[in-house]
Amino acid sequence: METNTQRIRQPAYKVPINILTIGKYVKNDEEFAPNFIEIGDMKISRANIIGIIVNIDKNETETNSLIIDDGTGKMSIMGFENTPIRGDNSVGDIINVIGRIREFNNEKYIAPEIIKKTDERWMKVRKLEIEKSRINIEEEDPSTENTEIKEEEIESQETETNSTIDNHEKITQYIKNNDQGNGVEIEEITKSISINECEKLIENMLKEGDIFENLPGKVKVLE
Repeated sequence: METNTQRIRQPAYKVPINILTIGKYVKNDEEFAPNFIEIGDMKISRANIIGIIVNIDKNETETNSLIIDDGTGKMSIMGFENTPIRGDNSVGDIINVIGRIREFNNEKYIAPEIIKKTDERWMKVRKLEIEKSRINIEEEDPSTENTEIKEEEIESQETETNSTIDNHEKITQYIKNNDQGNGVEIEEITKSISINECEKLIENMLKEGDIFENLPGKVKVLE
């Protein structure tokens, strides 16, 4: 008796890279069932990611691998002999990658199915999409309760928020004014701007995707 086994194409989840890096990689023993990243109730075997190319490994004829950064983390995009990475890709390009999650030597990577260039506008749109869906990814803390906040605490929080926004603008403006095309050294920013914990604020801006590291130690503004 013949058995007709149909392989179901898994959805490509729009998730930030840090979700893939912190999730548990599970090897599926079932026939035709894909391996996946387990995070909360989600099982992610394919991902849809938009990020900036920060490194390229290529030989004379083709690209072997890319590393992209979406502001939350970095992920390798690996090409192979039967599925090489095609296209004219350069460091600093923004690309949309759809592919399967794989793991080798405990390092997760994406085996690409589709790679296409996009722009900063779509990167910002993706960031908003992820923020709206994050409640489905992050586990809620059952110990969290509604508590009464005193007026003094509210004023203190508002002052701190306004200060953070002002410092954010100072860093953004400095990068815009001093970027000659290749970005601005992080060390130069921390030395030139008088802000407490300036380097930490830059790290937060990188995580939020407001700026990106186009070259090691250099940052640019997303506009």
